[in-house]
Amino acid sequence: MRIALSIASQAGASGTHEVLALVPALDPLAQAMARALTKHSGEEPAAWFLRAEPMTQSQWEEAAPRIEEGIDPASDEIVEAAIARASSQADQGEWEQAREGYLAAHRLMSFENSPRRAAVLVCLAELERDQERIAEAVLLLDRALAIFPAHRGALAARLDLASRMADSVTSAFLLNRTVQFAESDDERVTGLRAVADHSLVAVCDALQRALLIRPRDPELLERLRAVNEAMGRYDQAVDAWVALSELEQDPAERARTLVGAAELCARKTGNVPRAVALYEAAIADDPTVTGAFEAIEAVLLRDQDFLAAERAYVRQLERLTGRGALEAEVVLLDKLATLRNDELGNRRGAIQALDELVRRVPDRLDPRLRLASLLEAEGVDELALRCLEVAAAVAPSQASVYQAVQRIATRIGDQDRAYAASAVLVHMGEADLDQQMVYQQYAPETVLKASRAMDDAAWSLLMPEEFDADVDALMRALEPAAVALRLDQLQASRRLPALDPAQKQEPSKSTIAAVRTLAWAAQLVGLPVPEIFARAEDIPGGVAIVPAPNPVMFLGRATLTGRTIPELAFILVRELAYLRAAGRLTTFFPSLADLKALVRGAAVASAGPVSARSREASVVAALPSRLDASTVARVSDILQTLGRARPQLDLTAWIRSIERVACRAGFLASDDITVAARMLAVDGRSTPGLSAGDKVRDLAAWSVSQKYHALRSLTGLSIRNG
Repeated sequence: MRIALSIASQAGASGTHEVLALVPALDPLAQAMARALTKHSGEEPAAWFLRAEPMTQSQWEEAAPRIEEGIDPASDEIVEAAIARASSQADQGEWEQAREGYLAAHRLMSFENSPRRAAVLVCLAELERDQERIAEAVLLLDRALAIFPAHRGALAARLDLASRMADSVTSAFLLNRTVQFAESDDERVTGLRAVADHSLVAVCDALQRALLIRPRDPELLERLRAVNEAMGRYDQAVDAWVALSELEQDPAERARTLVGAAELCARKTGNVPRAVALYEAAIADDPTVTGAFEAIEAVLLRDQDFLAAERAYVRQLERLTGRGALEAEVVLLDKLATLRNDELGNRRGAIQALDELVRRVPDRLDPRLRLASLLEAEGVDELALRCLEVAAAVAPSQASVYQAVQRIATRIGDQDRAYAASAVLVHMGEADLDQQMVYQQYAPETVLKASRAMDDAAWSLLMPEEFDADVDALMRALEPAAVALRLDQLQASRRLPALDPAQKQEPSKSTIAAVRTLAWAAQLVGLPVPEIFARAEDIPGGVAIVPAPNPVMFLGRATLTGRTIPELAFILVRELAYLRAAGRLTTFFPSLADLKALVRGAAVASAGPVSARSREASVVAALPSRLDASTVARVSDILQTLGRARPQLDLTAWIRSIERVACRAGFLASDDITVAARMLAVDGRSTPGLSAGDKVRDLAAWSVSQKYHALRSLTGLSIRNG
């Protein structure tokens, strides 16, 4: 200070001095100078404001001692005594006296930058805070921290005030400073976590202020959502997410946003009603949105509110109607059926749900088995059998289907169907002892006694579902002309089969089992008995209808010897069924290429007039001239119908249908699927897209169908009539 005075006394050549001070004068030296120069002795203001003014040499000399006195450091004893007095006054509730005492102690430490000076300012700040003079307390604490930045009391008190004032920026700054003075890693981590929290609060506050200016800014809302979620303020995060959803124009996107809000709400806030409401809002925008209905369902099932869950399933199914959400509907119907049956005891309601399910997905096995089981439990056996019949068509190799059929048929006294199901189970190797006994009891050893031949009505029961009547009508219309054409071609080329009169058989006189069985088979199928020739050589499949002017059947070695009567019944009825189903067309045109040539020739004929062509010409060229006007007109109508109904004529499917009809007729005659499977395994006939296994599976399913048993009743082949 003496240096300062020396400099000041030498300033100014005119003998005057200018006193300069900080404005406001917060520095202790400046305050001491201010008190000395102004001769101030009253209450010290919070801050000094000085002005510059000229002083004469005599005025300066008069003020200098007072300046030195004002800034002369006091002894520690004096300072500590002053602090002790002020603290005692504060403890006794003498707030104003304590305040004056702390101020006096602070003046005594004007040149200290020490913890005790900072502590005095902290004490003053506490007094101001207790009097709710928060701004004054803040200033005092800031001065304390300026004097001694590491003062823990000052930091704690200032942090408390920042929190009370919701000043998150200052809180984060002060917390970061406390970390610097932490004494352990745990303390540092705790401090840094607090810094992060207060920093996030600051960010959140800033974003909220920004949203007051731009309340529909999606970027601001998204950041606010993320910050609130990071802070653990989940209710506010959900609010931000909902606000974001309100900005979405696309219902599907809005639904996804609401699902996100609902998931957070359910997972973090525990506010289930609000979460459910948000899920419901999402579903209202898009019933197929992922996760929404599942969450509602989980809540209802967890609370065991099964009636509400049932209503939710029904409501969701109504929402999904017409939206192309088949798989979602299937899942809901399955759950609805389970809930009604298992939790609500509503078996009929479960049946209704499963019935709707199988209507939507008719090729699913499990729902049909469940439906059949419920129908059986409800005592509706005929409907249960009908359901199992379709299940067998869907999954003909599923033993459980036939087990159920056999059980129900046995209970209601339907011996014919019980035998059929038992026979399939024996063939599969899945029959129990009772089923094996049923099979052994009823499996035929000779030809069955038919009471009547198959008429057209009975024959129609053999037709598979995919049988194309239009294609069949076309082929029947072409048959007479096509057969005549091919006979002419074979005669012209000398390729008709040679018929040895010595090999010809008369059924009424023959002792050969195959010949007698063939006569029975023709009667069953409703056809005249063809000419029969027994040939000692091998014939593929053991039997064949050959191209000849009249129907002729060759019986080969494999048919003439070593076959049981049921095996002969299957082989011969199957062969005759081709004559009944396709006429002689497949005899003269056995390949797919031959049949396609016939159709092309028919198309040529229906296109317009054609001239006569030679007998040696191709079928395509020669057939049109063989068709009369009425046949051409009929063929033309059929081709137009086919063209309108389908993109192209599928002859392969027609051939497969004829083969299935023939196999079914043979199975009807043999009445034993094991026999049918054995004969098909050694059969030489090849059918496009239809293996021997496919044929046996078709017979297994058909054997438990209503059509099969109706046909057995019509022909008198049922074991109940045997």
